[in-house]
Amino acid sequence: VAGRSGNVSIRRTARAEAVWGFPLCALSLSTSGTGVGTDDYAAFEANNCIVWSNSNSLTSMSFRGATSTARSFCAAGKVIGKHRATPSPEEHCDQIPDPLANWSTPTPGSCISLPTGDEIAELYNPASDVAHFNVLSDTLIDIDPTIVLQLGLVKTALELGDAIPVNLAKSLATVLQQAEISGALVSTGNGSNEIGADGLYVRGVARGLTPSELAYRLGIIDEVEKALYADEVYVDAPTLTLTPNTYCGLDIFAGHVKLEPGVYFIKDAPLTVRRRATLSGEGVTIVMSGQDASFNIIDEARLTLSAPESGDTAGFALVEDKKAIMDGDDLPQSRLAGNGIVSAIGTIYLPRHDFEITGNGSGQQASPLLQVVANTVKLSENGQLKIDFDPTQTQVPVGIKPARTARLVN
Repeated sequence: VAGRSGNVSIRRTARAEAVWGFPLCALSLSTSGTGVGTDDYAAFEANNCIVWSNSNSLTSMSFRGATSTARSFCAAGKVIGKHRATPSPEEHCDQIPDPLANWSTPTPGSCISLPTGDEIAELYNPASDVAHFNVLSDTLIDIDPTIVLQLGLVKTALELGDAIPVNLAKSLATVLQQAEISGALVSTGNGSNEIGADGLYVRGVARGLTPSELAYRLGIIDEVEKALYADEVYVDAPTLTLTPNTYCGLDIFAGHVKLEPGVYFIKDAPLTVRRRATLSGEGVTIVMSGQDASFNIIDEARLTLSAPESGDTAGFALVEDKKAIMDGDDLPQSRLAGNGIVSAIGTIYLPRHDFEITGNGSGQQASPLLQVVANTVKLSENGQLKIDFDPTQTQVPVGIKPARTARLVN
């Protein structure tokens, strides 16, 4: 048009807009081994969000269970069992730095010190009677009934209500580790029977427990027999209400324990909900602090949590105290097992925990906001993790916001 030697100015205009990417539902921070995996009949369902593994290994993601679904799966390494995941996982993705690395977790306070094994052994003389044990228990109960939630003392448990958690394993392990469970510490030493007609230990520091319960609390077995709680029922109305504080472990085995809004620290001991007990709270953040602090929802127990809508811990339901020193070779395991069920609204942030769902454990999400960041995320047996991500349906803020990217409009 302009001729061979003519110049024509040609201008084109492109328009872009900033958009949010898809949110993250699960992130494994481990850089080796299997970061995200399913085995047996386990299934992982993460609608409208992304599942990511930072592991560079040949088994960065391993799908050996039932079909798993997500908006997308992305592994820094290789993937086993691609055909069991929809859509097919991508490999050799960039690692995602911990999106919450700069978030400062609250600092726990002091909690009541657990007695050492020697102290308990001194207070309770198995060669005499239960008098010393009764005195110790009664003294603690007179101070504060919630102390029984933290110490391994079973005396008068039923007197305090249906929801009496104890942390027997923590305080008795050093006493019992050198003794047979049916040995001197559960008898009077005079040859009388240690176990009554009801199947419970009748004397000693194990009084009121079945052998199965004692073995569970000592970490010998993962679950007690279902027959032990076959007649127990779920309770809707709270049987015990706790206020924000620092607790040296909680073991909840009956009733309905309600948490008032605020921050709860579980320090140097596990949080365990079992049998058909229920733990619930709205506007609650639980902080696990220390090598031995983990959460376990087992048997047929239920945990229902909703994170705070405002404040320093807004959006966080269950987190780890990153300032606590841990042995990297022995990471805590937080798990759902048996028929344990977790319904959480908010972010579960456990960067140094291995998060496991096994047995018939289920992370069910009736509410549409759940994000999990852990060292590893693994499901086995009939375990299920179901997320239907839609944060517009809740007032709880998203803890890990999706990346903001540019999109060409025209």
